[in-house]
Amino acid sequence: MSPSDGARTQRSRPKARRAGGGHVTLRDVAAQAGVTSMTVSRALREPDAVSSRVREKVATAVRDLGYLPNRFAGGLAARRSRLVTVIVSGISASVYADALRGADEVLRPLGYEVLISQLTETPEQEERAVAALLGWQPEGVILSGIERTDATRRMLHAAGVPVVEALELTDTPIDSNVGLDHRSAGIAMGRHLADRGYRRIAFYGARLDSDFRAFRRLEGLRAGLAECGLVPVRVVCSEAPSTPETGARFLRELLDDAAAPDAVFLSNDTIAMGALFEAQRLGVAVPERIAIAGFGGSDITAAINPPLTTIRFARREMGRRAALTLLDRIERRAPPGQRVDVGFELLARGTT
Repeated sequence: MSPSDGARTQRSRPKARRAGGGHVTLRDVAAQAGVTSMTVSRALREPDAVSSRVREKVATAVRDLGYLPNRFAGGLAARRSRLVTVIVSGISASVYADALRGADEVLRPLGYEVLISQLTETPEQEERAVAALLGWQPEGVILSGIERTDATRRMLHAAGVPVVEALELTDTPIDSNVGLDHRSAGIAMGRHLADRGYRRIAFYGARLDSDFRAFRRLEGLRAGLAECGLVPVRVVCSEAPSTPETGARFLRELLDDAAAPDAVFLSNDTIAMGALFEAQRLGVAVPERIAIAGFGGSDITAAINPPLTTIRFARREMGRRAALTLLDRIERRAPPGQRVDVGFELLARGTT
């Protein structure tokens, strides 16, 4: 091979082979895609502003070159970060994973990056997460629940960014609110169990000191039973995690009680299914010996035998509505104070 042949070979190598993806520039991406740098910038910041053909060419060039956009610098230039922060308590509960997916489906196609913080089990932990994440200058914030410290509220008000509190309803949101009424859900379950003829009804909740929504369902259960002249015969607020093993252990404890209840409402589907599976393992008839109900409406609750009585809400749609509400506030299409009730449905099934 001649030196000139080697030079031609070197020049013909695709830029994708370039070492150090962090040094690839916007101009390199533009040259690879055959468009202008301005078009690349627009495709990355506002995908809907360019054609699908251009989006694909830019995406291919970005992927081949290993281009890493400087989002902070770009945000300063455009005065927009295209970043939304989602701070979630209890992300281990699969019931809320669908809500996150719904929000992501709305935000990402519009060019937003979604930054999720999940290690927030208490309002104090959330406060620290908010303080850290606001430094990234998000255009909006989605928070789970309505319980938070005064310091968190002050920080969010001072930041001046739109905020959506999701998963639960309140009459006094920081900005806007999308969720369901958990107390009403508890009332509905109390009425259901009483209407089915159960008179000795227990409640089991895991970590109610931090699961404020489950605690409000307990308050609702008490109110619903009171309407029927009943009170819960046993209320257990455990420090145990929400796992099937926790539900199994609780069921064994119930059955060992001389005054065992004839029905139990558990704070979520995970521990409710654990209780059901343990009853089956022990040969305890459900619902004849004891009725079991959960909360969340997970898809698997309809597939097990017998199907689990539970309370379902539109988890994915709630995430979508939270994201859409936040976008309306970011784009100033709606004033603060929006309140969206996604509702719930009690699914009376074989376990009650």
